[in-house]
Amino acid sequence: MGGILSSPAGLHKLQIQKHNAGDEKDMISNLPDDILHYILCFLPIQDVVRTSILATKWRYLWTNVSVINFEIGHVKSYDSKSVDYLDQVDKILHKSNCVVRICVKTQGGIVGVAKVSTFISSVVKHKVHDLKISLKYLKGTDVLPNRFTASHTLNKLHLKFPRALDIPSGISFPGLKTLVVSKVYFRNEKSVEQLFLGCPVLQELTLDNCHWMNIRDIHFAISTLRKLTIYSYRRHLDYYNHSGKCTITIDVKNLLSLCCQSDPEVEFFLVKPTSIVDADIDLGCCTLPDKHYSGQCAIELLSGLSSVKSLSLSDGSLQYLEYSKETLHHLPSFQNLTHLLLRTNTFTSEVVTGILLKTPNLKALHIHTVHLQSCLTSIIYEPCFKDTHVH
Repeated sequence: MGGILSSPAGLHKLQIQKHNAGDEKDMISNLPDDILHYILCFLPIQDVVRTSILATKWRYLWTNVSVINFEIGHVKSYDSKSVDYLDQVDKILHKSNCVVRICVKTQGGIVGVAKVSTFISSVVKHKVHDLKISLKYLKGTDVLPNRFTASHTLNKLHLKFPRALDIPSGISFPGLKTLVVSKVYFRNEKSVEQLFLGCPVLQELTLDNCHWMNIRDIHFAISTLRKLTIYSYRRHLDYYNHSGKCTITIDVKNLLSLCCQSDPEVEFFLVKPTSIVDADIDLGCCTLPDKHYSGQCAIELLSGLSSVKSLSLSDGSLQYLEYSKETLHHLPSFQNLTHLLLRTNTFTSEVVTGILLKTPNLKALHIHTVHLQSCLTSIIYEPCFKDTHVH
């Protein structure tokens, strides 16, 4: 290559390439504004604002973006400038014309709840449809302002912060269809009930490792709910009040999809669960003092899923069923079940056989990362299954 670059022909070729590169047109700026707005939606808002200096056309283009993504990384020490990002987003929001989605995420900086409350109120006034707030460090309580009651346009809400969440009396989300609550501390049953009562049209709910303080029994009834996802483990329970045990009652008559990742000692009761079509049950693998009780909790949970068409069971789920294998015959018949996924490394054929005997219409059996026992191999390859996969 050195010979080519040092030759007159090679130098002439490089000069031609450089000349052509300088003559290239600005293809991006010639795109329609709608496409440019769409491209900008994928960038952090800091970079979006910086595009205003590119050219005259770009000067006010950013004010018409529909999405604000603002993220701040780790902060080694307290810096007032680094924690004023909510003020920055609020200023950008006031200058923008048509923001429908806002995502604010931080890995550092301590934010007071008063500032968060003010920011949320501003979002409500601007009729944002989709709001996600993920804060690493939050100081204080009473995060949700009563002004949320006026939010008829808010369609999706994602709240993630490690602090107690006090729900104001009468709070309402009249248009909210998707709610994700992560790492939040609930003080009592009343705060949980008030939150759900304020969501009359909610369709998707995710409870991600929330902390249940002073709560032994959690009950919620949301007739409009279609999809429910729960991640709940013993470390998030109030040990001092109920020894790490908790009961969650799900009274959702129109529920179609259930995803449950939990320890077996979090007991679930499904009220009128006949509408559930698919379920993913992942009971965590941990050392528990009462294995038989945990096994019974697993059986009771599965007993409420007799209507499912698709069912996924984790390694932990099968292990806890093993603890109560003598009562597997109490499981109902899964007449509608056509697809079964088993994610496991070790289990006995007795448990699998007990489940398969309850699935007369099974069409597909998928087993992931399994060390098969010889007796089990003969079971899963019977010709009664239309589709069998072992990974």
